[in-house]
This record gives sequence, C-alpha cells and structure tokens, in this order.
Amino acid sequence: MSFVLNYLFITLPEFITIFLWGTTLFGYRFSEIKKQIIIMAVITGLFSDLLWKLHVVPDLRVILTFIISFLLYKFILKNSWVFTFFIFIATYFCLILSESLIVMIVGKFVNINSILDSFYLKFLITIAYLFPLLLGTWFFHKKNWSIQSFLNKNDYDRKKALYWTMILVFAFLQGFLIIYLNYAFYIEEYQFLHNEIIFKISGFPLVSLILIIANISLIYFTIKLKNYHLEKEISQYEDSFHENLQNLISTLKSERHDYINEIQTLYILAKTESFDELKQYIQQLVHNIQLLNRVIQIKNIPVSALLHSKWSEIESKGVSFEIITKTSDIFPSIKGYDLVKIISNILDNALRAVTESPVKNPKIEFIWDKHGNEAIISIANNGPKIEKELLSKIFQEGFSTKKANGRHGYGLSIVKKIIDKYRGTIEVFSDDHKTEFIMKIPL
Repeated sequence: MSFVLNYLFITLPEFITIFLWGTTLFGYRFSEIKKQIIIMAVITGLFSDLLWKLHVVPDLRVILTFIISFLLYKFILKNSWVFTFFIFIATYFCLILSESLIVMIVGKFVNINSILDSFYLKFLITIAYLFPLLLGTWFFHKKNWSIQSFLNKNDYDRKKALYWTMILVFAFLQGFLIIYLNYAFYIEEYQFLHNEIIFKISGFPLVSLILIIANISLIYFTIKLKNYHLEKEISQYEDSFHENLQNLISTLKSERHDYINEIQTLYILAKTESFDELKQYIQQLVHNIQLLNRVIQIKNIPVSALLHSKWSEIESKGVSFEIITKTSDIFPSIKGYDLVKIISNILDNALRAVTESPVKNPKIEFIWDKHGNEAIISIANNGPKIEKELLSKIFQEGFSTKKANGRHGYGLSIVKKIIDKYRGTIEVFSDDHKTEFIMKIPL
C-alpha cells in the first residue's frame, strides 16, 4: 500500500512536473504533447520506485533513472541526440538544484532519515521543491519563452546563443555533479544508518573519484570551447580583413585604369582648349583625391578598406559621399570586424534610403571622431524622414520600414547588439532634411 501511495502522490507528480518543465523550457506546448508527458512520467516513475523497492543502491538507481529518462526524451519525443542531451541536462539540473536546496534547508531542522521514513514529510518536501519548477513552467508558457526561440534567431545571434548555451551546459554539469555529490551524501548517510556499510565504504569513494574526474574534464572542455570561440573570432576578423583588402585591391586596379583614361581626357580637353570643361573635370578630380586622402587618414585598416570599397559603390549610383576625419585614432579596443559590421550595415541602409526614394542631390556623410575617451561615428543621409513612431522600433529584430520585409530588418538590430556589447549608445535623429545615426562607444 505504501508503494502505491508513494508512486501516485510523490513519484508520478514529480516526474510529470519534471517532463513538463523540460519540454516547456525547449518550446513544447503541454496541450500538444500531454499524452507523451504522461507516458514518460508513468514509465520513469514506476521504474524508479521499483528500483527503490528492490533496494538497488541509490547511486545506481539514480543513474538508471537518468538513462531511462534520456531514452524516453529521445524516442517518445523523437528528438536528435544532441537536442535530447540539452533538454535532459536542463531538466535534471533544475530538478536537482531545487530538490537539493530544499532538502538541505529542511535537513537543518529535521533528521534526514525522518524525512525518508515519513510519507507526509516526503510529500510536503516534494511539493516544496516542485513548486519553483511549476511556477517557472507557468511563466515560460505565459510569456511564450523557450531556449529554442533564442536558437532560432538570425545567424549572428544563433552563433552567440550556441556558444553561451554550451558554456552554461558545462557550468550546469559541474554544478549538477557537485549537487549530486551532496545529495548522494545524504542518501548514503541514510543507508549507513541502516547498516548497509559495504557500499558506504567501497562505492561512495569510487563515485566521488568519478565526479572529480568528470569535473576536471568539464573544466578542460570549457577552456577548449573558449579557445575555439576565440579562434573563430580571429578567423572572422581575418576573413573580414581579407575581404575588404580584396575589395581595396580590386578598386585600386580599377582606379589605375581610370587614371590612364583621366590623363587622356585632360590632354584632349587642354589640346582642344575646352577650358570650362577642363576646369570642371579638374574640380571633380580634386574632390576625389581629397576624399581618398580622408579615407587614407583613417588608420584602422579594415574600416579604411571598407570605406574605399563603399565609396566606389556609392558614387557609382550617383550619390555624393563625404568622409570627415576628425581623429587619427584607430580605436584599438573595438574589434575591426565589429566596426565593419556597424559601418557597413548603416551605410547600406543610407544608400537604400537615398536611392529607393526620389531624393534631389542624394548625399551620404560619414564622420570618424573622438571626444575624450569615447569613439564617435556618425553616418547621415538626406533621404526621406523616418517618422517619430518608427524611430523607437527600427532596432527591433525583424522590423523594417519596407513593405516587403524579406531579408530586411536585421541589420540595425545587429548594429545595436554590437554597440551594446561595448556598452555604447546609438542615437537617431531624423527630419525633412537629414537622417543621422550617431554611435558613441567608450574606449
């Protein structure tokens, strides 16, 4: 009778809550998989209680229960092995954390074997440590939040989310093993009181050794993951640098060809004494040289190469491009590929603004400046005004002022995330004459 009561009022509700929390955390809706959750809870709960009834040693019982849960997640919910691993770890870490904290707090006032011997105390403690999981399930369900939703974002966010998810998983695993060690200690103490000394002497030190080795391995893999992420960042920087350098080389080759044509044009205009046309042509050449000098004044190589390639693209579309360099600082504390992402996204938006709408004398202005210990980058265009009600939304992910969003709506959200990473600010001012993005990043 006690077996049935324990199963119906403690074990079964516990595993229903566990699987409900885990599936909600990863984006499942209870209404869609309630049958699967109940089947998983019934099987796992019955298996766990039968192991307890057969006096299987606690550590082995816990490990076997974990294995059964993992396999049920895999084959009943039909997930991949990797996804099953994530959902399993997140589920049981939260459970062990909640359960261990409650047991350790209550254990200060009530003897541990009194808890394990009393159905009512076990029931009350089970309700106590399941309550945070039920509350979390309700909150995530109401807000429609899930870990999966963070992994389904744009490419930039997804890579960042996957990296931090892996770091958290490793941290959770280490915490899980430490908590499990404490949890096992309480159970072992109970077993010791019941004179099951053999496992106490031989098994527990072995489990402790395994946990220590597992923790060392996790620390090692965390360091490896961090190094891998750094290598990816360096590779990304190099790719961005090489891409802009390649664009710069292509532009210089093109300009070399144009230079020969310009000399020939000047010669013909001078020879035919077309002095008015010659004067205008020389003025345009001087303007281009001045612009090139301003680009060269920016010593940050990736940014300089980007501006040079963008200059050719912008002016080829009949848009005037003004570069104002007020500092020679290269802003070394800001990663080159982050600056390239920021500038290229806003320049692309500015170019669309002045070319996709009828604008008289379209113009884009770029300012590279520094005030005190703060980098200031300003990009302005004389395109259409952005209405006030839209200014607060333009940095939202997926939002676009275009009717057909398509691939639009992510550039400015990426810019905002990068600037937030450096604890900087971005402001937008827009009226009938000018739209200006001002970015300030502490150095």
